[in-house]
Amino acid sequence: MRVDDPAAAAASSGIRSGATVVVTGGAGRLGRSVVHALADAGYEVVSIDRVHLEGLPARQFDIDLLDAPTARAAFTEIAPDAVVHLAGIAVPDALPDAQVFDVNTRLAWSVLEASVACSARALLTASSPTVIGYGAPGGWQPAYLPLDEQHPLAPWNGYAVGKVAIEEIIRMAVRRHGERMRFGLFRPCYVIAPEEWAGAATQQGHTIAERLADPSLSAVALFNYVDARDAGDFVRTWLERSASVPNGEVFFVTAPDALVHGRTADSSRPSCRARPMPPARSRAPSPSSRAAMPSSCWAGRPAAAGAPSSQRRAVTASSLHDRPHRRPPPTSRSTPMPELTIPDRVLFFPVTAFDAADRVDAELVEQHVAERVQHRPGAVFAACGTGEFHALSSAEYAVVVEAAVRGANGAVPVLGGCGGPLGHAIECARAAERLGAAGLLVMPPYLVRGPQQGLVDYIERICAATELPLIVYHRGASTFDPAVVRALLRNPQVVGIKDGVGDLALAQQFVREAAQAGRDDVLFFNGLLTAEMTQAAYTAIGVPLYSSATFAMAPDISVAFFEALRSGDLAAQHRLLDGFYTPLIALRDETPGFAVALVKAGVRAGGLPVGPVRAPLTDPTTEQTARLEQLLASGRELI
Repeated sequence: MRVDDPAAAAASSGIRSGATVVVTGGAGRLGRSVVHALADAGYEVVSIDRVHLEGLPARQFDIDLLDAPTARAAFTEIAPDAVVHLAGIAVPDALPDAQVFDVNTRLAWSVLEASVACSARALLTASSPTVIGYGAPGGWQPAYLPLDEQHPLAPWNGYAVGKVAIEEIIRMAVRRHGERMRFGLFRPCYVIAPEEWAGAATQQGHTIAERLADPSLSAVALFNYVDARDAGDFVRTWLERSASVPNGEVFFVTAPDALVHGRTADSSRPSCRARPMPPARSRAPSPSSRAAMPSSCWAGRPAAAGAPSSQRRAVTASSLHDRPHRRPPPTSRSTPMPELTIPDRVLFFPVTAFDAADRVDAELVEQHVAERVQHRPGAVFAACGTGEFHALSSAEYAVVVEAAVRGANGAVPVLGGCGGPLGHAIECARAAERLGAAGLLVMPPYLVRGPQQGLVDYIERICAATELPLIVYHRGASTFDPAVVRALLRNPQVVGIKDGVGDLALAQQFVREAAQAGRDDVLFFNGLLTAEMTQAAYTAIGVPLYSSATFAMAPDISVAFFEALRSGDLAAQHRLLDGFYTPLIALRDETPGFAVALVKAGVRAGGLPVGPVRAPLTDPTTEQTARLEQLLASGRELI
C-alpha cells in the first residue's frame, strides 16, 4: 500500500514473527510454555529469570529486575520489540502480604520503565483472576455469572491487591505512553504446566488427580484452569494482534470447561453453602471489547469429559478472532511492503530547536516544519544530519519526530533518521514507526567501519525491527559497492538510496542495479552538501531528487532554483549558482560542521529562535553570521 496516511500505516501492524521478545520469568511454570510458544512461532526470545533452564529455546539472562537501572541497561542492550512480563511471586502465601505486594508491584514498575526506555513497541503484563476476590476468608460470591472482565474487584490479600495495583499501573501507562506503545493485561486462571498433567505437583503442592478427587481444592476458584501452553498461544496471538486490540485491554485466559468431574453446581455446594451463588444472567461485553472481539475472554478447548489430564488444550479463536497467519521475517516477506511515495520536489531537512536550557523545543520544531511545508517540499526528514541526530538522546529523538509529524499534518511524508550504534538505531526506528513517520533514513553506524556484509547485516537488523520502508545513506562508514546494493535491493523494505559520496560513476551503477532487479520503486537522491551545485549531473544519470539545506533557512531561494532546474532555465540556475551557492560553499568550508551550523544560523536570522548547535559543532561568529545574512539577502535579489 502507499503511505498516504503514515500514522495509520504505523499503527496497523502487530508484533510479528522474527521480532525480539523479552519474557520475564521465562523459566517459570507459565514462562516456559510462553517461551516455547513464541520460539515455535519464529520469535527471537530472551528470557530474564534468576533461574537458568537447560533446553529453553531462548537467550537467558540472570538479572535482578528490582534493580531499575540494571533492568533499563539490560533492556536497552537487548532492544526488544515487545516485552511479556510474568516475573513475580506467584503464590499468595509464599511471603508476608506486605512483601508480596512490594516485590510484585516494584517488578511491574521496573519492567514498565525499562520497556518504555528501550522503545519497545508493546508490553503485555500478567495479572490474576484473584483480583475479583474469590477465596476470601469471610466468604465470597460473584456479582453475576458468567464472570467477565468488568466484574467488580475485591482483593483480600497482598498478592491480589498487588495485581490490582499492577493493572492500574498499566492503565496509567496507556494514558501516558499509549500513543507510542501498546499495552495489554491478562489474568491467567489456575495454570497447569504440561508435566502436571502427567502427575507432577501443582503450585499448591497437590496433584491434578488429587484436585479432581477433592472438589474443595478447586471450588474456591470456581474450578477455573488453563493449560500453560494455551496461555502461551494467547500471548503469541496478542502480540500478533496488539495493534488492533484496544490499548490496555484486560483478558481472562481460561479453558472453557471446568476442572471437575460432574456438575460444577454439585461440587461447589459444600464450599459455598454459606454464600449461595447468584443466578446466571446475561452481561454484554464492554464497547471496547465488542469492537475488537465477540468476547474479551480467551478460552482453550475443553478436554474429554472426565479426563482433563489426557489431552492438550488447544486454543480457539473465540476472542482475538480472525487471527492472521504468522508473517515471515522481513527478509523473506511474502506480502507487499508499504510503498513510500515522495513527490518530485525539494527534500526538506529541518533543524532541531533547543531552548535556553538546552532542551528540545517541540513547539518550535513543529512551527519550523509547518512554516516550511507551506513551500511544498517533497518530504520532511526529521532528526537527520541537519537536525543534529548525532546529538539527540532516544527520548529527544522521539520528541523531534513527533513534532515534525504534527507540523507536516499529513501534507507530505515525514521520515525519521536512524543510525549510529545498532541498539540506538533500532530504538529510533521503532519510535519513528510508533509516532507516525512514513519511513526512515538509515545513516552510517557509529565510529567503526565494517566489511560490506556487515553493512548489509546492520541494515537488515533495522529492517527486522520495523515495518517502515528504509532509505539507506551511502556515506562515511556506510559506503556500498554495487554488489551490496544488489543485495540490499532484494529486500523490498529498502526503497531508496541517498548518495553522499559524489562518485557519479558509482551512483550510475546503483541506478542500473535497481533497473536490472526490476525495482522501479527505488528512490535515488543526491545528498551531497549543497546538492544544488551537482544536481544537473545527478539528474542526467537518473537521480532526480535532492536534499536542500538551503530550504530550511531560505525556502524561497531553494524552490526558485528547483523550478529553474526543472524548467531548464539555465540562466536562472547559473545566476543562483554563481551569486548564492558558490559563496555559500566558501563560507561553509571555513569551519568544520558549518553544513549544519550555518543553516541553523540562517533559520535564526529568519526570526525563528531555534537556539544554538550542540557540541561538537560550533556556531558561526558574529562576523560570519553577518556575511550569511548578507548572502541570503543577495540570493533573494537574484530570484
